[in-house]
Amino acid sequence: REEIGKIFLKRKLDVLALSETKMKGIGSSNREFGGVEVYWYGVDEAEHGSSGVALLLSPEMKGSMTDHVEVSDRLMWVKLKLGREV
Repeated sequence: REEIGKIFLKRKLDVLALSETKMKGIGSSNREFGGVEVYWYGVDEAEHGSSGVALLLSPEMKGSMTDHVEVSDRLMWVKLKLGREV
């Protein structure tokens, strides 16, 4: 996970979505991947599945985020306000 965060920063990415993270825990938490805050929804502690989703956002994108919802351990969405509305 540390390496994922470092690559995210090195390549100057704005958004990175990950699936099948195998992270434990239900709901989002303040976790970091190499210094990058992660929004995530993991598998139930009792399960041993390969599901789980995570979302890394650059500081600029995090500032543009107006909403996010962890739907399940396979689906998450984020709403960003980019530019102007037409």
